[in-house]
Amino acid sequence: MAALVGAPALVASAADAPVLTVAAFPLVDEIVKAAQARWQQLHPGVALKVVSRQYADHHTAMTTALSTAVGLPDVMALEVGYVGRFAQGGGLMDLTRPPFDVAQLRPRFVPYAYDQATTRSGAVVAVPADIGPGTMLHRADILAKAEVDVADLTRSWDSYLEAGLRIKAKTGAYLVAHVLQIKDIAIRTGVKPGDGLYFSRDSQPLVTEPRFERAFELALRMRRQKLDARMGAWTNEWAEGFRRGTLATELSGAWIVGQLNEWVAPETRGLWRASQFPDGAYAPYGGAFYAIPRKAEPTRLALAWDF
Repeated sequence: MAALVGAPALVASAADAPVLTVAAFPLVDEIVKAAQARWQQLHPGVALKVVSRQYADHHTAMTTALSTAVGLPDVMALEVGYVGRFAQGGGLMDLTRPPFDVAQLRPRFVPYAYDQATTRSGAVVAVPADIGPGTMLHRADILAKAEVDVADLTRSWDSYLEAGLRIKAKTGAYLVAHVLQIKDIAIRTGVKPGDGLYFSRDSQPLVTEPRFERAFELALRMRRQKLDARMGAWTNEWAEGFRRGTLATELSGAWIVGQLNEWVAPETRGLWRASQFPDGAYAPYGGAFYAIPRKAEPTRLALAWDF
């Protein structure tokens, strides 16, 4: 009888329990799920709900949610390419203000990642979740078949293209999926601290700098030498190229390792090796952030910040 009397109260309590909703895209959603055990230790009475969509669908949904204030999550993951445009819309919370005070945590973040989420007025609209150090992956089996050493790929951009000609002649494999990869990497190398890709810190255009000329010249040479497969990234053809061994290298952020292992081409796990870009180049390539919508549920703001 005591159990029966207590049951309605238990049901009501469960229904009234707060739920923190985090919207994310692959594989950030897996990171959120991995945090659930620790979250439950810190907040045993608060469920953590993960809403996962594919990359493009996620950012489209977040754009709609911010503009309509309908279906807003408590926390949203954003890829770096979307942080600026979302910040311009004014829909994200300024995390420098109390009770967040994110500036106190600034020394714990990679400087450029923190700066990427900082507006001209000094507002910080998102917290870096990860960064994407530029990385070149290469298929060890393809290089062995072509009798090409990794040093041939990394010595310089010229030697990278020359090695690509040998790889294609002996194996039929393309060097990369698309010349845009070369362009995107090259324009990201040599960026000065405080500057963006296209504009300087004082809003002067940078597109006439040597790094842009070099980027387009490399891409043009690669296309003329037919070293790219002309396949767009994240397409079925792109993924199939990895699975079938028709792509010898991949230039991207370090996070591509997880993508390849988990869903793009898991059957090729163990065949890849990682190295620095040619010419000793370094480049930031992507990264994820967490943001709190300005119109998120006020009663869960503290929980959102804890997450």
